[in-house]
This record gives sequence, structure tokens and C-alpha cells, in this order.
Amino acid sequence: MTHAYPTPPVEGENGYDDRFFKYGIEKAKWEASNKKCLTIIKHSMGDAVKGAITDSETATEYLDKVQAQFTGSSKAYASSLTRQFINAKYDGSGMRAYIQKMTAMAGRLNKYFNAPLPDEFIVQVIMESLPKEFEAFHIAYNNTVASNWTLDQLMAQCVQEEERQKGRGESVNLTQQKLKKKNANSKQAFKKPGQGGQGSQGAQ
Repeated sequence: MTHAYPTPPVEGENGYDDRFFKYGIEKAKWEASNKKCLTIIKHSMGDAVKGAITDSETATEYLDKVQAQFTGSSKAYASSLTRQFINAKYDGSGMRAYIQKMTAMAGRLNKYFNAPLPDEFIVQVIMESLPKEFEAFHIAYNNTVASNWTLDQLMAQCVQEEERQKGRGESVNLTQQKLKKKNANSKQAFKKPGQGGQGSQGAQ
């Protein structure tokens, strides 16, 4: 960032000519420095951002406009992120990956608000976002767990519950497959009178 614009001397004061000469040199240096700073700032920004900010004569004024622009954007981003976090629903990516994503989202909110969200609040938000298959699991947590879980405990318990449900589902599928196979074999073994080659000959 450039220094303040040099102040011209007052005409008639002692040493005016020398002061004015020095002012001319400082002004030329300042203008060159200001131009270079503006070029560097704009070069480091994306076209979309630059398009939203009006030009300024000084680098300081331009940076002030950038700050004002991003202050509003930051608030909008925080508001959007808060709604996304509160209204989140399990996306089927796996409990470990999902809880890690939610924890990272809470971390970004912590950074914006400059204060950590309580773990028990994050745990409850994640619990509320779980699918209906976890309803009994959620109720058991609210009614039987004496103390609030930490995020690590939530991760471990949810992963364990997910694995239990998968194991149960696989067991149910295996049982259904066995029943279907048994029913199919029973149908093949049972024949009505008059069906089949030998049955027709016997009837004659």
C-alpha cells in the first residue's frame, strides 16, 4: 500500500522553492508507487471481482472498496452456510465421510463468527440430519445417554450403528434368497395329477 499523498508547501513560507522542488520529487514517486500498487492489486484479483468494483484514483481507496464488497459477501456466505448446516440431511456418502463434512462446515462457521460452536449443538444438528433408519438410535441417545457425546464419540457410534444396520440388511437379504430358492424347489417337486409325461401315461 502506498504512503499518504505528499502535502504541497504553502506559497510564501520560508524555503518555499526548496520545499516545492522536494514536493515535486515526492509527488512523482508517490504517483509511480500508487500506479504500481493499483496494477498489482487488480492483477491479483479475478475478473468477476474486478468487475464488481469501481475504479479509484488511489490504491488505498480501491482497497477500501474491495473490503466493503467482501464484507457484504462474507455475511451472505455465512448466512448461506448456516442454513446449509442447520438444514442438512444425510447424503448417503457413508457416516464417517458425512460427519467429517459436517464438522468441516461447522469449522468454517467457527472461523467466521470467531467463536466455536458447542460440540453438543453440532452433535444434535448431525443427529437431526440422520435418515429415518437412525430414528431409534437418536431416541436412545436422547433418553439413555447420561452425558453429551463429543464429535469423536458421535463418529464412532454412528459408524458402528451403520455397520450394524448393514449387517442386519445382509442377513435379511440372505434369508429372503434362501426362502425364494426353497419355494422354487417346492414348486418344481409338486405337480398336479395329469401333468407331466409319466402322469399322462398313468392316467391312460
